[in-house]
Amino acid sequence: MPFNLGEFMRLGRDANLLVLSGGVVSVPYGYLMVLQTIYLKSIGFDAGAIGIVLGLSTLVGSLLTVPFGILSDRYSKKWILIAGELLTAVAWLAYGFSTDLNVLYASSVLMGVGNATFSASTALLAEETTDSERTAAFSLSFFAYMLGSTIGALGCGIPDLLAATYGWSIMESYRPLYLGAFVFSLLSDAMLLPLKEPQRARKEVRIVPTKSRGEIVKLATTNGIVALGAGFAIPLLPLWLFLKFGVTGGELAVLNVITNGLMAASYLMAPALVRRVGHVGGIVSVQLSATALLLAMPLAQSYQAVAVLFVGRSFLMNLAGPINSAFTMGIVHPEERASAAAISSSFSGVSWGLPNSLGQGMGGFMFKAGMLDQPLYVCGTLYGVATGLFYWFFRGRDAKPRSEVSGDKRE
Repeated sequence: MPFNLGEFMRLGRDANLLVLSGGVVSVPYGYLMVLQTIYLKSIGFDAGAIGIVLGLSTLVGSLLTVPFGILSDRYSKKWILIAGELLTAVAWLAYGFSTDLNVLYASSVLMGVGNATFSASTALLAEETTDSERTAAFSLSFFAYMLGSTIGALGCGIPDLLAATYGWSIMESYRPLYLGAFVFSLLSDAMLLPLKEPQRARKEVRIVPTKSRGEIVKLATTNGIVALGAGFAIPLLPLWLFLKFGVTGGELAVLNVITNGLMAASYLMAPALVRRVGHVGGIVSVQLSATALLLAMPLAQSYQAVAVLFVGRSFLMNLAGPINSAFTMGIVHPEERASAAAISSSFSGVSWGLPNSLGQGMGGFMFKAGMLDQPLYVCGTLYGVATGLFYWFFRGRDAKPRSEVSGDKRE
């Protein structure tokens, strides 16, 4: 599907700083999303403990996302976001320097606090763009994030290389990756310092959003079901490949680079997809296609076949991300964007975090019990239910987004 390069060239300085900052902070996620579960398994933790470590940060983040969203709308999105990134940097250091499970739990809590501020970034980007620019802006933001992750994924083979070359222990071999995550987090924060936050972002807001209540409830419902399904399987897919096919970190690195590279390119096509079928049609079509590929993965008999399905699923499911973000910011009231994102946004809202953390814990214990394929079937089923509800709730809404009737323009 073609895309119009000019759509991405019209963004202002602050919007581009937000995009660039997101791309930088994503680099360590490119390798740690692949290696984190394998690393924890290699230093002696079982799948149940790994599920708790992964889920705890999501749980804490989801509990604090709404308070931080309210504070962001009321005071400053910029400084809330900067503070959260600093906490994330500290958490990366703790992960890399301790094998004590309680310390890892504490690090996950700290990571969750940092992640709780992410909705401020979504709202800030919406504030820095006009209605006509918003889908392109979120597409470029997702592209930068995925490009950074793709670059980071090239580092997946570093621990094996260090161990083979210098005879380092597992922890010594992984430590440079966590140190790198610390540095990238600080660099991302530095890019946010020049931002000039719009004054209307500091208006007094209600503790509970009321102007967009109906939209938020519907978005929270569908995103929550997707999040619950994702928690069962998606964070554990690298471990699933490791346990079922004996896939090494190097092989996962290659797979992740291919996947992330294709996803990065796909994000630039989101505006063209929206022009053709609308926000709702775009989200529904790609999510249903991705669900079909996910359900086929446990049926595949070889790693090569699974790899093809894995790439296709990731490509399609994540293409819905920038479309969903732009759609959400378009239908909620401008004064409640950070609060709305905190409650209902995919990947950052409380309606995502709480069920996702629950799913991660349950998925981890299912893996521990030897049920490797069942979490994928649960995930796919919940994806299908959520997509059907999304279509039911929002069919026909592309024609009249709230932002068009509220006079929302970039200042």
